[in-house]
Amino acid sequence: MIIPIRCHTCGQVVASKYESFKEFKNQLSREQTILTGTPDNDIIEKSKESMNFFKSIGVDRYCCKRMILTHIDIIDKL
Repeated sequence: MIIPIRCHTCGQVVASKYESFKEFKNQLSREQTILTGTPDNDIIEKSKESMNFFKSIGVDRYCCKRMILTHIDIIDKL
């Protein structure tokens, strides 16, 4: 399934922001494997960074965050 071009609720363009989200998610997962066994302060700092990610790419509405977060990219499996 390809990510929709626009949010179904408000109409804001979300497809262009999905690639940034995929890169951020991959980077975060790599850092989480490195952070295993480190103090909780480092993990809390990374979670704050992830909360601010959507503001940095220009997604403020919950409906648009839902579109990006709940999308399952199955086009590679076809």
